[in-house]
Amino acid sequence: MRDMKKNKNFVPQGTAQDQSEPCIVIIEPAQEPCVVIVEPAQESCVTSEQSEPVTLTIIQQFQASLRDKDGKPTQNGLDLEKCRKQANERKCPVDMQRRCRIVLDAAKAGATVNGISRKYGMDNHGVKLWLRRYIQGGFANLGDAHRSGRPCVYDYEDITAKIAVYTVLKPHVLVAVG
Repeated sequence: MRDMKKNKNFVPQGTAQDQSEPCIVIIEPAQEPCVVIVEPAQESCVTSEQSEPVTLTIIQQFQASLRDKDGKPTQNGLDLEKCRKQANERKCPVDMQRRCRIVLDAAKAGATVNGISRKYGMDNHGVKLWLRRYIQGGFANLGDAHRSGRPCVYDYEDITAKIAVYTVLKPHVLVAVG
């Protein structure tokens, strides 16, 4: 039996939309198709032809998430248009543009994580992180995540009020900078 990891003729054709359950990916090699079951927590799968696990690359998982098993675009596939718009939007934050461009480059045939990471001057881990987040939640998952930490004590109005009080009542406390 051939080693599926080393065979470059495999092209992912589709996957289940719900990522909380195992996904079924139909892979068509040059000779015969086979079904691969991908566990969401792991990145390995078991084919219908053999019992040993086969690892799909993150690029293969990403490309499989763009279409369902019938070949119709999934929500992730439809979100690519949003990524195209954001990648070229002038008012879009630079980090978001980069994430969208990573996703768009990964959707192209022959894309590799190494090639994408070299193109954007990033580590492979960063590219894989954004592709996994896109697989899990589409375009909405490319934004910045909530950061933990202490919440702001003062809002904008409180700060401006305190500055006004200090400038009127205690001008000697303020030190000119510059």
